[in-house]
Amino acid sequence: MATQRRGAYAAAIFTFTTFVAPALLAPGPFELANVAGLALAIWMAVEAARMYQREDIPATLPYRIGPVGPGVVAAAAMLFFLALITGWDRWSGSASAVLAAAEGVIIDIWHFPFSPVHMFARPTPGLPTPDPGATRTITLLLSAAVVIGTIGAVLALIGGVRHRETLRRHAIIWKGITVKGAEDRLASRGARGLKPIFDPMVIADRSPVSGRLFLRAVSLTVAAITLPYAPVFCRILQGSSIPQIEAFFGSALVSNPFFSIWLPGLWATAVATAIMLIGAYLRLGTTLRLR
Repeated sequence: MATQRRGAYAAAIFTFTTFVAPALLAPGPFELANVAGLALAIWMAVEAARMYQREDIPATLPYRIGPVGPGVVAAAAMLFFLALITGWDRWSGSASAVLAAAEGVIIDIWHFPFSPVHMFARPTPGLPTPDPGATRTITLLLSAAVVIGTIGAVLALIGGVRHRETLRRHAIIWKGITVKGAEDRLASRGARGLKPIFDPMVIADRSPVSGRLFLRAVSLTVAAITLPYAPVFCRILQGSSIPQIEAFFGSALVSNPFFSIWLPGLWATAVATAIMLIGAYLRLGTTLRLR
C-alpha cells in the first residue's frame, strides 16, 4: 500500500505540473481563464492520486498495463510544451525558424484528400481564414500527437500487465457487472456466520469480457479518426452567422493567449491518448481471451 501511495503522489505531482504549466507560462496578464486552468489542473492531480492503481474503479482498467499511465502523462507534458512554444511564437509575432522549417516538412505529409490540416487552413467562402500561427499550432500538435500516440500504442501492445491474477475481476467491474459476495448476501438475510455453498463471483468470473474490450478499441479508433477534425468544426461554427456563437469566439475568454495554448494542448492530448488506449484495450482483450 505504501508503494502504491508513493506512486499516487508522484502521478499527482507530474499531472499537476503538466497541466498547470500553460496557465502560469502563457503570455499576457494572469486572467480569469488562467485561474480556471489552475483549478482544472488541481482537480486532475487529485483524480490521479485517487485513482492510481485502484482495482475497484472501472476507469483504471487500461492502466493495468505498465506503460499506459506514464505514457499519457509524458504525452501531455510533451504536447503542452510544444503548444507553449508555438503559443509564444504566435503571440509574439515572430515565428521560430525551427518551427517554420518543421511545418514546411510536415505540411506535405498531410497533403491527402479530406486532410484535417488542409481543411482547416484552406480558404473557404463564408468562413474565416485562420491566421498562420493557428495553422502552425494545429499542424505541429496534431503531427506530434499522432507520432506520440502511435509509440504509446505500440508500447501498450507489448507492455507488461500488472497483477494478472486479478485482471479478469477488474475487467468484470469495468464491464459493469456487480455481484455481491455470497457471505454478505447471507448476512443481509440474517444468516450470519454461515458458510456459502457457492460463490456467485465464481460464475461472474466466467463472464466473457474480451468482446467488449475489442469494441472499446473500435470506438476509440473512431474517436482517433474524428478528433483531428475538431478545429475544422470550430472554424465552421465561427462562420455560422449565429450571433451567440460569434460573440463567444470573439470574447475576451477565447482571445486570451492562455486559451490558445491550453485548448490545443488538451485537444492534442486527447488525440494521443485515444491512440494509446486503442493499443491498451487490444492488449487487454487479447490477454483475457488467451487465459
